[in-house]
Amino acid sequence: MKTELVDKQNYQKLMKMSVNEIVQFLQQTTYKKEVNALGMKYSGIELLEAALNINSANTYEKILAMSSREMKEVVGVLLKRFETNNIKNIIRGKFAGATSEEISASLIPVNGTDLDTLTGLLKKEKIADILLALNPSV
Repeated sequence: MKTELVDKQNYQKLMKMSVNEIVQFLQQTTYKKEVNALGMKYSGIELLEAALNINSANTYEKILAMSSREMKEVVGVLLKRFETNNIKNIIRGKFAGATSEEISASLIPVNGTDLDTLTGLLKKEKIADILLALNPSV
C-alpha cells in the first residue's frame, strides 16, 4: 500500500493543479475505480472528496483485514472516530438543511459501518429519529 501513496514530485504537481486536473490525475492512479464509479453522480470538488473518502474507507478495511487479532482491536478503536464523525456529519448536515447527497459525500464508511446503515440514517427527517435509530433502547 505504501507504493500507492503520491510521491513528493507528484504532490508538488498536484498543488499547482485545478480540481478538474486533480481528478484527471487521480484517474491514472489507484483512485481510478472510485473516480469512475462516482463520476456520474458527482463532479468537481464533490467528486474529489467522495472518491478520496471511499478510497480511504477501502484502505482502512484492507489494513483491518491484514492486522493480527490484537491489532484489529487497536485499529478498530482508532477507526471509531470515523464512525463518530459520520454520525456528526449526518446530524450537522440535517441541522443545516443539506441534501442527503451533500451529506453522503462527506461520509467514510469504515469498521463495520456500512453504507446501508449510513443511508438509513440519512433518510431520517428529524435529528431525534437519527439518535433513536442509533440507540433504539431509549
